[in-house]
This record gives sequence, C-alpha cells and structure tokens, in this order.
Amino acid sequence: MRIYEQIVSGHIRFPSAMPSATRSLISALCTVNPTERLGFISGGSKRVKKHEFFASIDWDSLYYRKIKGPIIPRVDHPADTGNFDDYDDPKAPGERSIYTKEMQHNHEESFKDF
Repeated sequence: MRIYEQIVSGHIRFPSAMPSATRSLISALCTVNPTERLGFISGGSKRVKKHEFFASIDWDSLYYRKIKGPIIPRVDHPADTGNFDDYDDPKAPGERSIYTKEMQHNHEESFKDF
C-alpha cells in the first residue's frame, strides 16, 4: 500500500544501487498523469521498447523465437496460475475496507480517467 501511495503522489523512492535506466523506465511508467505516461497512446508500446532499459533487446529475434526470453516461466498445464501472486478473497459487504476516506480524498482525482 505504501508503494501505491508513493506512485499516486508522484514520490517514488529507488534503492541507491538501482541503475539509472531502470529508474527512468519505472518513473516513466508510473507517471501520475496518464497522458504523460510512457506508452500512453502516442507511440504506444514502440516508445516503451525504444527506452534505454531495453537497449540490448533484439525485439525481432525475440518475436521470431531466434533467442530465448530473459524469463521463461514454468507452466505445467493451461490453467496453471503458479506464476501469479495469491490474494485474499475480497471482503464481504460491510467489512472495513483498507481504502480509507483520507486515501479517497488524497488520490481519487488521480484516477478519475482510469
């Protein structure tokens, strides 16, 4: 929840050892205003793929499977969800939500077009 709050407030903190290309990519993807976010409509995914973080990726070779991807997830069967995090079931109606009125007041405007 803390990371979420940092993103919507526009104050993301990075570990000091994180490479500048990584910081730049994350910052560009987490820009609060969606119209200024990397990959938003103008240029779309092409702009993301051209970011310096992906400079060493040969996208055509990856697409045509001439090279292996950097991460190859293990999939045991078509319905395998082992590569995804587990989340608690949604709360029943009437239970207390972690989305407080204060959070709504501070962040609702940022997500009006989301």
